[in-house]
Amino acid sequence: MFDKLTVHNEKSSQGQCDESKPLCNRCKIRGRECVYGGTSQLPLTHNVITIYVPTVPKQPTLFAPAEGIDFYCHNVASEISGPFDSDFWATLILQLSQIKPAIRHAITAISAAHKNIAIAHSNPLALQESATAMRVLSKRIENDPNSHLVPLVACLLFTCLEFMRGNVDSALVQMLNGFKIIEASRQSNNIMKPGPILHMDTDTIEKRIVPVLSRLSVLCLTFGQSFPLLKCDSCSARRRLQDTYRGAAVVSTIKAHTFNVLLEDYSGQFVLQCQLQQWRNDFEALLVKLNSSDRESLANAIILLRIHHRSIFIWLSVCLTDECCATDIFTNDFADIVQLASQITGQIDAAPKSPSSNASDFSFEKQTIPPLYYTAIKCRSPSIRRRAMELIRKAPRRGGLWSAHISSKLAERVIEVEEGGLPIGPEFPLDACFILVKWFQPSVHVFG
Repeated sequence: MFDKLTVHNEKSSQGQCDESKPLCNRCKIRGRECVYGGTSQLPLTHNVITIYVPTVPKQPTLFAPAEGIDFYCHNVASEISGPFDSDFWATLILQLSQIKPAIRHAITAISAAHKNIAIAHSNPLALQESATAMRVLSKRIENDPNSHLVPLVACLLFTCLEFMRGNVDSALVQMLNGFKIIEASRQSNNIMKPGPILHMDTDTIEKRIVPVLSRLSVLCLTFGQSFPLLKCDSCSARRRLQDTYRGAAVVSTIKAHTFNVLLEDYSGQFVLQCQLQQWRNDFEALLVKLNSSDRESLANAIILLRIHHRSIFIWLSVCLTDECCATDIFTNDFADIVQLASQITGQIDAAPKSPSSNASDFSFEKQTIPPLYYTAIKCRSPSIRRRAMELIRKAPRRGGLWSAHISSKLAERVIEVEEGGLPIGPEFPLDACFILVKWFQPSVHVFG
């Protein structure tokens, strides 16, 4: 039995030789004794491949423009755009950054500032890259003054950077520059027929950039700043909602506070209320058509639109009166705003935090801060207004021009002044008229 097994193994080994001369290549490679031709045993050889794997450094404080773009792509774009405008922030800007140095440097500046919003105003790399972007952009404008796409995109990036830094005045200047560029673009197109490249640029400006700037003008209205109305070809439901918001803001700021309300203003208010109701009908009809997967992917966008609809509805209803009691009948609507905003805050709290990203620290648009601030200062329910103030503190550090910290402090002070000295419990049925009576009631100790 043993002999048969030995012979069989020897034959198997012989079958594995390739019978090459003077040495069998198979046996040579495998480092074994070749049984063919009586060759001697070869020394055992090893094929060794050495691979050097460099140490990956932890998130560096400074990075090159290419790294800044990568950081922007993975950590910044989705946070800036939120549920809206992802095409502009995550597609168009990245495409232009590959061929336009000014855009590339501006993105690097935003990435550096985004790494720590708290010190964005003094980040050395952000300052250096933004200065470089402006210098490169100036040279481009000198060489090609009729091209408006790159200057306009750069203007929005500079606006975003000033938002991060908290420089309100500088951000307003950048936005005004953006409006001027669009006006110049439209005028040049009316004077002369643009060539193929300029025509493509114009199409991109009108369809992908003008809507962003149009919403910025509404953001400025919530901050007490007025910009020229920017006509937008888009017929989206969101644009119609913003137009209604703008109409209410203009009437409220210009008419009510100057006691100059005319009959035609009430007619205009009624028209805006009808438009808002039509928007809501269309919005609810659209939601019915969405399948479950679409509703899930658009959940935050749907919630934000509902929040802004509620706040616009309240504001539009009281925009022609300066009575501080006017909002007391909208307690249920204020409660809806708080309940909807808490859903977004809950998702932010539950989302995993990346150590390399300041997720939820900044949003380019206003998001939930203005509606919550309006709720905190106008709602007379102690529990609702305090819940709104709590949600402001959990909101992104900055939402466009709005600072969560400053807004919460202002709301806190308003509540302190209004409720000071009053026997208010969590559900005390407080209204503005009661506050006014209490405030202006003579004190026997003073006037005795």
